[in-house]
Amino acid sequence: MAEAYDFPETGTVVDVGDGLGGLLVEILRRRPGLGGVLFELASALPDHVLGELGDDSRVRAQVGDFFGSVPPADVHVLEYVLHDWTDEQCARISRNCRRALNEGGRVVVVDAALPSGNEPHFGKLLDLMMMVAVPGGERTEADFARLFDQAGLRLTRALPTDGSLSIVEGVPRCGARPVRC
Repeated sequence: MAEAYDFPETGTVVDVGDGLGGLLVEILRRRPGLGGVLFELASALPDHVLGELGDDSRVRAQVGDFFGSVPPADVHVLEYVLHDWTDEQCARISRNCRRALNEGGRVVVVDAALPSGNEPHFGKLLDLMMMVAVPGGERTEADFARLFDQAGLRLTRALPTDGSLSIVEGVPRCGARPVRC
């Protein structure tokens, strides 16, 4: 994921609810001008891997709950987060990310964007497993567009990766305060 997406050269990336922070470390390794925050519940932070970056000045862990608020960022990354939650909860999380975006920022979701049709896809199996285990599930690109719209975001693109995941990007929608257009 860190290689498949064009992260900015400078600024701050907040890895929202990722647990260990492995993706954040990989992003920061590829972009030495970026700083990062792993934003997670206190119970998930003791085992984080942020030290693997080897530069504590560029990365930190912050305790919090994404249903309340998230730290400001140029990019909020939600890897394997939204598929755990209902549409209403996902809109709330995404709205909190949009509110905390710096000007020109974006929200990046890493999940299995389901293709249409009946062709086999790992995301469809994952969708069944998620529906059994949690109230969420995998979503189509159109589903992400609706969730983003409810959060004041506009889906700009959905990038496939070499695996079964996609990178879904949203930016603040004009008129969705406090963003200038």
